[in-house]
Amino acid sequence: MKIDSFIDKSSHGEESVVGCRAGGTTRSGGTAYDHAEMAVENSLGSGVMTAGHFNHYDDPDADRDDEPLVHKPLPSSPEPVTWDTAEPTFLGAGLFEMVLDEGRLPVDVDVNRHLHDRLDPRDFSAAAMTGYTVALLRQVEPYIMQPDSNALSSMPTRRAELITLLEASSLEEFEAIERAAWGLTTYSGRAERSGWDFPPVVLTARLGPVDRIDIDPRWAISKEPSYIGDGIVECADRIREQRPRFRVDTGSVHRADDELEAAVRERRSYFSRSSQ
Repeated sequence: MKIDSFIDKSSHGEESVVGCRAGGTTRSGGTAYDHAEMAVENSLGSGVMTAGHFNHYDDPDADRDDEPLVHKPLPSSPEPVTWDTAEPTFLGAGLFEMVLDEGRLPVDVDVNRHLHDRLDPRDFSAAAMTGYTVALLRQVEPYIMQPDSNALSSMPTRRAELITLLEASSLEEFEAIERAAWGLTTYSGRAERSGWDFPPVVLTARLGPVDRIDIDPRWAISKEPSYIGDGIVECADRIREQRPRFRVDTGSVHRADDELEAAVRERRSYFSRSSQ
C-alpha cells in the first residue's frame, strides 16, 4: 500500500493521516518512531474462574463427619475482552511538508501559509512531527518490501564503523564514534534568535530519525510560517555538524575485515596508553 493512501481529507478541509500503526503525534510533539503513539491499547477484563471443590481447611468443623461438604460458589464470569478500534490520526497533517536527506534530517521544510489560521501555536510542534513522519515514511517506502533489512537502517555497517574509527585522532573522538554507531548519542540542534532567552526551535535526534521537534509557541505565534520552516532546517544543520560521518571511501577501503578489526583494537590500545 502506498504511503499517500494514508492521507485523507477531514471534514474541516485539512488533511489527516490515518491507519498507520507505526506511530502518531500529540500536542507535546513526540518522536519519529516514538513520536507516533498510535498503537491500539488493549483493555482486557480480569477475573479467574475456579471450580468448586472441598478443602479440609475451608471447613472450620471438619472434625464433624456428619456435616455435609460445602462447596464454594463459582465467581462471576470474567469481563469480555474489548478492543479500542478507533483510528488514530496525525495532528496538522499537510501543514508541514519536508524533504529529508540520507541521514533522515530535513533539508527543506515548506510550511503552509495558513498555519496560524488552522492550528493553535501550541500544536505547531506536533504538526511539525506529523510532517516529518510522513516524509520519513515516504522515504523508506521503496525499501519496506526488500529482503535486505539493512536498507531501512540508519546505523552504519560494521565495516564503515571500523574504517571511521581508524580516522579518530583521540580517545575522546574514538569513543564518540563508537557511541554514535550504536545509537547511544543524542544530538540537539538549536535555532538561536537574538532577543530571545531560549531557543525557539529545537530538534533532537540520534544517528537516525528525528526524535523530537519543539517549536516554542511564544515565539512562533508572531512569526511567518516560512521563518518557522527555516528554523527547523537550521536545527538540522546543527545536528549534521555534530554527527560523525561514516565513510568507506578512504585508504582502508581495500583492507579485509579481519585486518580492520585488528587495527581498531590496536588503535584503541594506543589511545588508552596515551591517555594514562
